[in-house]
Amino acid sequence: MERLTHQRVNGIKTGYWSAATKEVLVQRLAAFEDEAERRTARPRTIFEQITASPEVLGGVLASLSAAEAPWDKAFREAYCQGCGRENCDACPHEEYRNNPVWWLGLEAT
Repeated sequence: MERLTHQRVNGIKTGYWSAATKEVLVQRLAAFEDEAERRTARPRTIFEQITASPEVLGGVLASLSAAEAPWDKAFREAYCQGCGRENCDACPHEEYRNNPVWWLGLEAT
């Protein structure tokens, strides 16, 4: 590959210089970066795929059938203890019930 930069060796300044235009340098840098990304790209593992974001992981967790999930316990501790309502169908915190994405956002203890 032809070099576009050259080291200064005149004793006055240090660093590199180039006679190429900015556009030529930018295009060559982009090609270099694209090649580097291609070389390091690898198939994602299932773990990497399902932990890409809290929403993706929450979707996976919500799709699992579980009689008692950790987010259910956390919901009851956060919202049900001390609640005087007799009818849970009108819960003001319904958006958090059976919601692992909400649970994933809680501070770890």
